[in-house]
Amino acid sequence: WWKKMAASQKKSEKEWDEIHASQKKSEKEWEEIRAAQNKTSAGLDKLREMYGGMSQNNGDFAEEFFLHGLEANMEVGNLKFDNIAKRLNSKTKKLQGEYDIVLKNGTSVLVVEVKYNVHPKDVMDFRDRKLSKFKEIFKEYRDFQVFGAIAGLVVSDDVMVKALQAGFYVFTQTGQKINTFFDQPKAFL
Repeated sequence: WWKKMAASQKKSEKEWDEIHASQKKSEKEWEEIRAAQNKTSAGLDKLREMYGGMSQNNGDFAEEFFLHGLEANMEVGNLKFDNIAKRLNSKTKKLQGEYDIVLKNGTSVLVVEVKYNVHPKDVMDFRDRKLSKFKEIFKEYRDFQVFGAIAGLVVSDDVMVKALQAGFYVFTQTGQKINTFFDQPKAFL
């Protein structure tokens, strides 16, 4: 009986040793997996940073292109402007807003939303979220007619139709030239 018990105990100890060795191997594998995940995560962070920087640079380039082009000729359709501002921003107690380019004269304001690549949702977002709050944020323009424009280096046909139907001017680029499109621009607010 003692011999059986001793053999069984020896077998159990051997099994425990195997389990312990397997557990150590699993822990080492998990450490390797964690190290690989950390390396992958660091690589993704670097890509995010690089892409974010490129995207910001593209947006800045588009804003500068349209700003300088509109500055050179302060006329849009039948509207003539005498002042242009870049990144006009303000904050009230309840609202805040930043507008890429704003042209004004004594009675009218043209608010321009600039994107490197304009998407259809950008048109409605500009109309519903940004342009609709312009006079609330900038009370000095409460008696002005406010017009809107979408400007983009890449403007699809779908975006063009949507923007023109919304009553916006649309600015696109060909070489160093700004192309202006409008159907029936409407004053908002």
